[in-house]
Amino acid sequence: MYCDLVKGLPLDLYSQQDFGKGEVVLSRHIQTDRLLLVLTGRLYDANLKKFYGAGELLQLVDFFAKDYYCDLTVAKFPSRVLLIPRQAVCDLLTKQAPMTWALARMVAIERSAVPRLVL
Repeated sequence: MYCDLVKGLPLDLYSQQDFGKGEVVLSRHIQTDRLLLVLTGRLYDANLKKFYGAGELLQLVDFFAKDYYCDLTVAKFPSRVLLIPRQAVCDLLTKQAPMTWALARMVAIERSAVPRLVL
């Protein structure tokens, strides 16, 4: 089951990317112009000390709060992710309520200002 955040998006229209064991999925300084949803496999963020599995969104706080991702995420097993464009997420949230996108960004910015904790 996928994260509630992406319900309502036409997921079959977005690109998918496969990664082999040990391959870098997200590296530092990659633009947050897309949100990554794990479809299969298992990924690991060493800085956050967090595993991601099917249905989870990668580095969600960075996606909303920053221009670039801050952490390195690698595939622990062969994995597939879905690449959701930032504008699609913005449009979905704005459609639900006009201030939702802005509020999500504000909460994430505030969250990123405190010491890093696992969400």
